[in-house]
Amino acid sequence: MLKLIADAGKTCWLSLLLFFAVQLGAAAEAPPAPSPLQLVTLESPFEDGCQSLQYKLIHQALKRLNLPYQCEAMPWARAQRLVRLGERDGFITIRTLERNEYTASTSVPVMELNNSIFTYRQHPKLPFLQKITSLPELKGLTVATYLGDGWTTSRLVPLGIDIEWSSDMQSVLRMLAAQRVDVVIQSDIDTLKQIHLLDLGDKLIKLDNVLDKTPYYLMLGRHSTYLDTLPAISATLATMREDGTYKAIYRQFEQAASTMPPPAE
Repeated sequence: MLKLIADAGKTCWLSLLLFFAVQLGAAAEAPPAPSPLQLVTLESPFEDGCQSLQYKLIHQALKRLNLPYQCEAMPWARAQRLVRLGERDGFITIRTLERNEYTASTSVPVMELNNSIFTYRQHPKLPFLQKITSLPELKGLTVATYLGDGWTTSRLVPLGIDIEWSSDMQSVLRMLAAQRVDVVIQSDIDTLKQIHLLDLGDKLIKLDNVLDKTPYYLMLGRHSTYLDTLPAISATLATMREDGTYKAIYRQFEQAASTMPPPAE
């Protein structure tokens, strides 16, 4: 009888040891958690690009899908190079033929912005600038922009318009304020915010004529392991437009930009 009890106890212990061994083996073989989606954006010394309108919108979409992500700001030319090389997953920007070669994008834009004309207040051709309604009318003027600006590359360069390139938007706006160029064509909300942060509101103005509406898409490099999430992200972006989330975030961003404290003296 005692032998039977001892044998039963031994069997029980062996079963427990086998159970824990199987569990430990399964844990050891479990695949590691996927790395977050790594997004890059334009670096600015005045604001966190990862808190810009497009990233507030994509944050909401990815949150709904339980997709982890990280955002990193850097010079725009470098950001695009890293996505091309597969060292980062993607960015939010406009489609161009060059970017389409090494990325795939959502079918629904993350956002759409008005491209407006900015100039200096004392421009001698101000009445003419205020009447411009099409891009070819910019011929004869010098337009300033930053390196890597896809909209200018795809829309203005083919028209033979004179372009003055600079390293970043802050340098571009200072160039315009110094009257070294005629105009800057950029998205209205972001540019007005940067003019305020640079304390150039007394020198630069936005004209009322809108030359273009620019859609910005989430674009992932073809090396990205997140490519298969693009349809779900597109569907979520469409839902956000339908349920009012897009408008709410857009208005919140507009209000925040218009109520920023004045620059420090």
